[in-house]
Amino acid sequence: MYISDLDYGTRCILYYPGYEINLGRPEGEYFRKGLVLVNPDEFAARIFLLKEACQKIVPLGGGKVKEGGSWEGKIVYRKVNRRLVLPPLNGFVLRKESL
Repeated sequence: MYISDLDYGTRCILYYPGYEINLGRPEGEYFRKGLVLVNPDEFAARIFLLKEACQKIVPLGGGKVKEGGSWEGKIVYRKVNRRLVLPPLNGFVLRKESL
């Protein structure tokens, strides 16, 4: 949860569906339930070869929490190929399909 008066001009509570992503405990360079891929290169795409089937986590919506405590947003899961091309200056959060 995040409280702000910068974006909306009044003090409010902000909530985003990405806050609910649970990748589990870290296990070496990965997480138990998923992984985070980042391409910091400004110009070149980077290719990742995944060891197992994964889904890309795509948080949608979020923002100001309504007076009754509800908020709009959800998480969508999209299947990705095991050969994943990550564009420059981009990142993906993936969850393992086997869970």
